[in-house]
Amino acid sequence: MPEQPPAIDAVAARLAVSALGLGVRTPLHSMLGFAELLAMSDLDADQRHLVEQMVAGADALLLSCARLTSLIRLLAEEDAPPSARFDLSDLLSEVAAAVGWAVTVRVHEEIPTALSGNAEALRQALTELVTNAVQHGGRQATVAVDLTGPATGTEVGLRFSVADAGPGLPDDQLASLAAESAVLPADARRMGLYLARRLAERLGGRLVAARRAGGGTELSLHARFRTAPAAPPAAAPARDAGGLRVLLVEDNSVNRVLAQRQLTKLGHRLDSVTGGEAAVAAVLDGGYDIVLMDRHLPDIDGVEAARRIRAAEADGRLSRRTPIVAVTADATALNREQCLAAGMDGFLDKPLDIGLLRSTLAAFTPTRGAAESHEIDVDLGALGRLVAELDDDRAGVAELLRAYMSELPARRLAVQLALTNGALQPALAAAESLRASSVTVGAVSVARACARILDAVGAGDFTTARQALPELFDACDNTATVLATANSAGML
Repeated sequence: MPEQPPAIDAVAARLAVSALGLGVRTPLHSMLGFAELLAMSDLDADQRHLVEQMVAGADALLLSCARLTSLIRLLAEEDAPPSARFDLSDLLSEVAAAVGWAVTVRVHEEIPTALSGNAEALRQALTELVTNAVQHGGRQATVAVDLTGPATGTEVGLRFSVADAGPGLPDDQLASLAAESAVLPADARRMGLYLARRLAERLGGRLVAARRAGGGTELSLHARFRTAPAAPPAAAPARDAGGLRVLLVEDNSVNRVLAQRQLTKLGHRLDSVTGGEAAVAAVLDGGYDIVLMDRHLPDIDGVEAARRIRAAEADGRLSRRTPIVAVTADATALNREQCLAAGMDGFLDKPLDIGLLRSTLAAFTPTRGAAESHEIDVDLGALGRLVAELDDDRAGVAELLRAYMSELPARRLAVQLALTNGALQPALAAAESLRASSVTVGAVSVARACARILDAVGAGDFTTARQALPELFDACDNTATVLATANSAGML
């Protein structure tokens, strides 16, 4: 019987993960950021196609990097992160949106939405299973979530079944998944399913593979989760009004140039320093509206710099609190916890997506223009109704809004790429996914633009659909600003 792969040294694992993050992810993130700026300029069709190919290649490299990072951590037998509350509906929507093809989701009506557990392992495992399904099943997949038995106290057993539309996995891959032990595959193309199996084990469950009677394959992930109580309402932090003077703490010169161009395009002023000590000194001098703080710096790191700034505020050396947002390519749950525990107010992943950067900065700068656009772009009454439907769980709605805003740039880009490539099913799937989530949060202008795109694509008129893209871009930008401002101002 084959044995489990041996664990690797924990120190070597940390070095390898760090090398992948700093040596691969960071430069790729910078390249994607510059590609986004280039895509916003006046390009002809051939130039835009080249940019899209560059983005697709970089995305593929990032996916490989993420898989390698996960594999190293699994082989190093790192401790699982502590259980955290998550919304099952949001998680499934994120998985479907990440794959970008036709994904149908069905959830048993008795399954609770609020759960507690290792959401990151579940999200990654399902993403791998759905990706495999669309690759082997004509770009379509179905995700069904069912109960595996009656709930036991606060625990519930769930089965996540992912089915493709055929012809499904080859027989040798089915046999490999049916084996008692997970063996490292010799073919790197099979790494995704290997990771899914190991992640299922990390969740305390198992992965089951079977051939469907009508053709195709069904892969089922079985695991148990705890039901989670509603989170208490969170107090909205105070925000300063007016234009922003931004301090960027970043030791990578390429990232500094990218941030400078992005913030200039957004109409903000930027100063930059390359170390944590210089960041503390600059904030103590005063005058900054927000700090964008890199996590890894050559002297003291961003977490320590944030602690020193908060200590200066506590002992009166600073007269007001300066918002600090972490910016890093090391987007792990532990890293987020450390940054927030040090007193940071938010967390941005590299590359600094310009749409997400705009909405994040808007949350710290309520503007009259954003307030005047509520009636046009966002139905705040829908947010109020959503709060009521979730039993006054304002923190849950705020979490939903953060998820929507963080996904908005990627979903918008998915619609753009599908329309540019003339891909019928991806265009319909991407536009419908964005439309549905926009209706949920009351983003009426985004939903309206998506509906026009859906009507045109459904009629086979890609020219008219592409002509609606500027409307979609404007709607996304305005909506992100309005929602961020409403959330930060405690309007929910």
